[in-house]
Amino acid sequence: MTAYGEAVRIAPYDHSARLGLARTLVKKTQLNEAIAELRRLLEIAPNSAVAHLDLGNAYIRKGDFPTAIGEFREAARLDPTEVVSRINLGTALSLEGRTDEAVAWFHEALRIDPNHPDAHFNLADALLDQGKLAEAIEEYRLILRVRPSDAGVYVAIGRALFRAERIDEAIAQFREALAVDPNHPEAKQALERALSMQNR
Repeated sequence: MTAYGEAVRIAPYDHSARLGLARTLVKKTQLNEAIAELRRLLEIAPNSAVAHLDLGNAYIRKGDFPTAIGEFREAARLDPTEVVSRINLGTALSLEGRTDEAVAWFHEALRIDPNHPDAHFNLADALLDQGKLAEAIEEYRLILRVRPSDAGVYVAIGRALFRAERIDEAIAQFREALAVDPNHPEAKQALERALSMQNR
């Protein structure tokens, strides 16, 4: 039995112990057991936004996106200032192909925290799915204000530029990524492809 499991046995109404046990079970990919613990926690504390958020995360890992969406919505309703539930809700909606709704939730997350890099990144991905390349590129660039050494962001910008047929600019971004991380596999592959297109 884990330390959290023992804590729950001793104090079954201890919210933090039950939450810790559920998170430990998720890490062990014992998702059904984790969900059961979180459901028990909600019987004790039905207005726990954190429990609903963790439930949503567990359902995402199970591939049950509709149920995850419901849990993230409830977490967002219960805590009007919480950002992660809104980002995760947008992500789950994107996975369900509901991109317009996802974009709205990413914007909501950024209303609360205008500099949150994950909100910007996921919004950019969603805009890319909508074919709004210029807007997506701008969102990716905003991330560099807080993550100037994130090679993945340069790769994402490069891929968006490549889709926009701005090959020279894409190449520059892939090279920026490799300057940050010389062994970045996606940057290497993307650069090779872009260079082959440039030489046609």
